[in-house]
Amino acid sequence: MQVSDPSDHLNKWNWAPVIELGNNESISYEVDGTANKGFYRLQYSDQTDTDLDNADFDGDGLTNLEEITPYTRPGARAARSIIGGPATANSVQTNPLDPDTDHDGLGDKWERDNGLDPTDNGTVDPNNGATGDPDGEGLTNAEEQELGTDPHNQDTDGDGVSDGDEVTHQTDPNDPEDTAAPEWFVLTGDSAEDVVKTETRTFTIKKGDSRVLVIGTTSAEYPQYTEESSQFDDTLFWEIYLPEGNPLSETVSVNNRHTAWDADLVNGVTLQGFSPVHIEKVKVIHASESADTVVPITLKATNISDGILPSTVVVGLLPVRISPEDGMAGVLGDKVKSNKGEGGEKHFVTPKKSTEMADEFVKLRAKGLEDAWLTPGDPNQLVEWDPSVGELNGDIRKWKVKRDATGKFPVKIRTIAKYGNGEATKRNVWVTWADITTDAPTPEILPATSNATELKLKGKIRYRYNCLPTEMFDLTADVADLSTPISVAPPSINPRTGVALSGGAGIRYDASRQVRVVSRSNVQAVQSSLLAGGLDIPDYPTNIIEGNDDPDQSGELRPYIPQGTTAIMTDFDNPHIDPPDSIGSGTPQATIVQTAQFREFARAQIGSKWYKCSDYFLCQVILKAKRENDKWIDDGSTFSLGNSPFPPP
Repeated sequence: MQVSDPSDHLNKWNWAPVIELGNNESISYEVDGTANKGFYRLQYSDQTDTDLDNADFDGDGLTNLEEITPYTRPGARAARSIIGGPATANSVQTNPLDPDTDHDGLGDKWERDNGLDPTDNGTVDPNNGATGDPDGEGLTNAEEQELGTDPHNQDTDGDGVSDGDEVTHQTDPNDPEDTAAPEWFVLTGDSAEDVVKTETRTFTIKKGDSRVLVIGTTSAEYPQYTEESSQFDDTLFWEIYLPEGNPLSETVSVNNRHTAWDADLVNGVTLQGFSPVHIEKVKVIHASESADTVVPITLKATNISDGILPSTVVVGLLPVRISPEDGMAGVLGDKVKSNKGEGGEKHFVTPKKSTEMADEFVKLRAKGLEDAWLTPGDPNQLVEWDPSVGELNGDIRKWKVKRDATGKFPVKIRTIAKYGNGEATKRNVWVTWADITTDAPTPEILPATSNATELKLKGKIRYRYNCLPTEMFDLTADVADLSTPISVAPPSINPRTGVALSGGAGIRYDASRQVRVVSRSNVQAVQSSLLAGGLDIPDYPTNIIEGNDDPDQSGELRPYIPQGTTAIMTDFDNPHIDPPDSIGSGTPQATIVQTAQFREFARAQIGSKWYKCSDYFLCQVILKAKRENDKWIDDGSTFSLGNSPFPPP
């Protein structure tokens, strides 16, 4: 139902904040106000969902009721919710039949979530429209929506670099790992004749990070005045202090580079717009794991004799990075922090290829580079993918690693052979899985001996989880750390109560199980007693990573703890029946059959999402008891691997 807005009758309509399903009966409400021109109308929809309040007819992520319930316009005081529509001009409703109420290209939910007015396309406040920029960092709201960044926060990922600058430098504004842009230091010797021009700068490399250092020289003296015999012999000098070893220091006479520049000109070598330019040096600089590294650089250039046609030295620090391709992080796996902290290596963890997650590859992308620096055979190539792990994924910037086997796969970009094959950057792809076995092939079926008139049948099944690759669980090395406490509770529900099973996981690698149980007796009183102790569980959960019989951690030895065995978890199931002797008394033919089937599995919290990282290990216990000589005895209880049809006949 809609109500005509008194400020613009029959042109502007407000939603009545209530939804009713037509049911062939009269529906009535009191309305606010008795003024003339109180117009009402019904808005037609062809949707058939009967849960009208919680349905989302326009698919924008807001329920129908959320859209029509007035809420406070961003930056205004709160308003009342009434049948007559918004109480004041500070109330906002959106159209449940249109995902973009104000038609500015920004979705209603995105605008609401990000503090913009979904009913203003920028006419009232320009910052609300697609071209608005409320945080003033240079990205429009439309661009922020596409990027998934916060239009009211200049630095969405909190890495100290504004979102606008990250986009300019082709870094990810949502990824605090992905911060640095190429940095250049260029000195041209354009001082007066024979005057040495000197500049010093310092560059900071974050701990654990690296840069490809490239040094190039060029001169306006070339080609006329750079022959060996020329009297105009400018000099260029650099001195670069490295985290380890001796400084890089060299003085170059430009006349000595004439032949090199001849070749560079033919080959098309360029650097920062200079051509021809000779690449003097390419070297990888690695920062310390424990602290940021400062790299001081001093450059000098002297213009000899003529005072014109200066020479130039170009120094670049290139932050080569390997990041997950779109559709990888949060879908196939995720980035996981190093156990060495911020200065540790970069990791990506994924479960092995499986029925539920059949993608063949983890796909990665190189960042921070110009295409020419990475293109094989290009005269400007500086680095290359290390072909020992993975393969090209079409585009020269893209790489992929198979998921068909567990292991650690260090994907690297290195300098090309003529520059020493130095490791420029690395991201370890961990493909993890757990193989599950039983330590004992059969469980113990234990009739109680302490009381001759009662029976207790127990089927204790012990499991062993071999977590792979084993090296990922060795915290003495630099590994993707899943030993930290969980930040997101895994899906674990008691099917009999619907209550979450608290404590089902402590760290981010977990052993869990799913169970289904049915108990049967040929005597109604016995059957009722069985069900009073716990209703049947008719089937496994539909959620493949939900544990429905995993209330605590007492049965597990975590794969990281010192007293356990590295990369090993143990667990057990303990189905049992203990029928009181009084139940079934006087019925010599009474029987009990309880069938319990189990799906053991491993799961891991990778990033903020849980993933199944093992096959299901299937087994079942059938506990049987019968009345004989007016007491319960075992009637051939069994254990077997696999699951037979369920429920049993």
